[in-house]
Amino acid sequence: MFKNILIIANLVVILFFNFFENDVSVTINAPDTVTAGDTFIVEVVINKGTINDFSRFTQEMPLGFFPSPLESKGGDFRFQDQKLKILWYKGGLPSDAEFKISYQIVVDPTIAGTVVLDGEFSYVDEGSTGRKGPKTPIMLTILKGDIEPITTYADNLENYKSSAVPSANVSCTRQRPFTNEAGEIIVNVMVEKNNINSYGKIQETIPEGFRAVNNYESPDVIFSFKDKTAKFLWMTLPANDKFVVSYKLIPDAGFGIDNLGSGAINGEFSYVDKNDVTVPVPIVEKDVDLSDPKLLAVGVSTGGTTTGGTTTTGGTTTTTGGTSSTGSGENKTTVIDPETGVSYKVQIGAYKRNLDVAYFKTQKVNEPVKKILHNGLNKYLVGKFEVYKDARDHRVNVWNNTPIRDAFVTAYKDGERITVQEALMITNDNWLQ
Repeated sequence: MFKNILIIANLVVILFFNFFENDVSVTINAPDTVTAGDTFIVEVVINKGTINDFSRFTQEMPLGFFPSPLESKGGDFRFQDQKLKILWYKGGLPSDAEFKISYQIVVDPTIAGTVVLDGEFSYVDEGSTGRKGPKTPIMLTILKGDIEPITTYADNLENYKSSAVPSANVSCTRQRPFTNEAGEIIVNVMVEKNNINSYGKIQETIPEGFRAVNNYESPDVIFSFKDKTAKFLWMTLPANDKFVVSYKLIPDAGFGIDNLGSGAINGEFSYVDKNDVTVPVPIVEKDVDLSDPKLLAVGVSTGGTTTGGTTTTGGTTTTTGGTSSTGSGENKTTVIDPETGVSYKVQIGAYKRNLDVAYFKTQKVNEPVKKILHNGLNKYLVGKFEVYKDARDHRVNVWNNTPIRDAFVTAYKDGERITVQEALMITNDNWLQ
């Protein structure tokens, strides 16, 4: 009996010391005010105790905040989808019980308001998981800079809650997945956007057992598949009021179309309205045929044929029955420095208000920036290339060396903006992903 009591007492002592030894804490240090357009530093102090297994620090970044690492203490720094992550693998944490990480944040010059900087340190300790946030998050006030804010961050949240209602004329439909003649599983999605010509995105959550590959050939859209999510991203939506995009589902062993019943795929189309508020529109799956050539968007590939637009197959560009107009009406492009001939450039930003090009130095853009007026927006460009491949490579260079993740290639003829497909046709150039 006495022996059992002694064993229990020893266990209590061990648990007592372990509890205090690994009493994890997180403290975030940052200024409580900053001016839009400026850069500020965030320091995070983590007391980890004896933890030395897989760990990570995460922090949601407000819109218009662009972080870059200063001191990660051996961690893998990542920033994607407005989420900052610093990851340490097993044995990779600093040996000190307490350590400090830091990063700097560039604030977009067109925002203002109050935001919250919170965070969380999550970890594995002897097979168990834990997480810890700061006792006191930072309430950060963003003061108006030299550029008039489009909306304050707080206003934007309120607008989203009260005004982010899709127009009755905007809808999105998914054709129930089907198998084509080649045995491939095809998913077609139709967007009915009417006169919306803003930024747009389709995001589809793909079920386990499948991966998605692009079946929509167009240089004006960015396709990605990561973390079971397929995305189509446009900086400017296609001109057609009604268009269809397409992707293929590649099944893992043991999976097939029978695993894609109603509700297996969930998706959303989103666009930016006239108040700069992102408006979500659910994608509704129906038993409809969206492979009708009359509904196909410019560039849609369904078995290698496209009607009423352009398509790129095997490096060759063809046009069938489509029409295009540039340089008239609302699509008129005004170039500050008129040019002749066909050229490709990389667009790095588009704003309603006139932005000083010096702003892009805060975004680590260390090359001349030119401005054009197009579709009622001030659009900012870098580079000038005669070959599309050179422009595409420069776009990747912008992605890799600046916080700008949505840069894309644009084309011009005699100072007026045209589609990249038209430029490729004129110059007999080849389109590359």
